[in-house]
Amino acid sequence: MPSILGTRRGRGRGARDPQDRRYDRRDRARGIGDGKRVGDHTPVDAHLTRTARFDKAIERRNKAEQDIKHEADQLATKGLQMLVIHQIDAARKEVRHVMQTVLSHG
Repeated sequence: MPSILGTRRGRGRGARDPQDRRYDRRDRARGIGDGKRVGDHTPVDAHLTRTARFDKAIERRNKAEQDIKHEADQLATKGLQMLVIHQIDAARKEVRHVMQTVLSHG
């Protein structure tokens, strides 16, 4: 199984194959392999106000809910769909809780 940096476990650093190089290209394109630590990247929502960040979180949660609520074609995907709907509901509650906590203290 490849690691996030594209080297396979159990092989030396010099042992690379075309699959490893594809992972490296993908990671560099995503900005993962740019040599920076995760915390060094500017947050994508840095330009938003606190309340705008909450609005964006709600907007994204609503979009996820809309996307997942289409009828599942197969029985196997129906169970996965229900799991995702449950996770979205949990996210809704968590965003509300965080909003209430942060906005009441700030």
